[in-house]
Amino acid sequence: GDGDLDIAVSEYDFVNTPSLGSLYWLENGGSGDTWTKHPLKPGSHWYSSIADMDGDGDLDITGSWEGIFWLENQLPATDWTLHQVVSSTANAHFVGVCDDLDGDGDADIASAPSETNGGLVYYANPGWQEVNINPTGVNLYIGPTGDIDGDGDTDIAYGGAGYLPQGLGWAENQNNGATWVIHDITPHDLIQRIPTGLEDIDGDGDVDIVSLTFDVNLSIGSVFWAANPELSGTSMPYGQEPSLCISPNPAGDVVKLQVESAPGALFHVEIFDLNGRLVKGFEISGGTTAGVDLAGLSAGSYVVKVFNENGMVVKRLVKI
Repeated sequence: GDGDLDIAVSEYDFVNTPSLGSLYWLENGGSGDTWTKHPLKPGSHWYSSIADMDGDGDLDITGSWEGIFWLENQLPATDWTLHQVVSSTANAHFVGVCDDLDGDGDADIASAPSETNGGLVYYANPGWQEVNINPTGVNLYIGPTGDIDGDGDTDIAYGGAGYLPQGLGWAENQNNGATWVIHDITPHDLIQRIPTGLEDIDGDGDVDIVSLTFDVNLSIGSVFWAANPELSGTSMPYGQEPSLCISPNPAGDVVKLQVESAPGALFHVEIFDLNGRLVKGFEISGGTTAGVDLAGLSAGSYVVKVFNENGMVVKRLVKI
């Protein structure tokens, strides 16, 4: 409550028994250069999330591994009060996030109850009644929350951990969290997809989904974004995306873009500045190289999007 940003940290110890992990918060000294560690709870913890759980104006901390709990901030005192939400003997809760999912003005807790089963649920504050969101989902990663469809309530992005078949998608909130409609964006496969952000990437007024991908078998990863409202049109089975080479990067007044894909395939190229404004647009054939004039662009970072109806690749371009 001193006006600067602090950090909550959850540690999970995969090696030692008993666990050497813990949950703690790092107090910002004010400049971001010095930090003071404040222990909260010993043992392994898979995630932590920050929200005002009791509506008293300060920030509390939720966490989990076996079961879910929240720690009540007792400002101006320095101690914390533990409140158990789900029993510590229940399934491992893989990851979670806090937001108002039922429209009553307080923070609820969404969770994937198990890495291998259990789907996606949320616990309604107060009382912590469990509500199913995606009961058939497996191996889920919960992503960010936000109004994905623009109807005024809070939806949830989700992905897969890559060990069981699961895809990237979003859960549509209906009837103030009472019912949910599941929208898969990518096919269910063994690719790890971790949604990391909801933001208007293409500047059209709605939020898009940004995701990391990682093939746990090939140790190959990438970053992509799915454009809203045609969320299903910007992603495809892993390994079929076009490959884009930007040279040089950083670039001066001219840069070369080479698209590697099936010969003859036609791709759209769009270059955006970081405000989401389209600054260049043209078409290129797979297997060819195009020289792009950057002389009229200011120095800085840009987003290069190459796509057609079958796939998309997005990379960063730096103009110097």
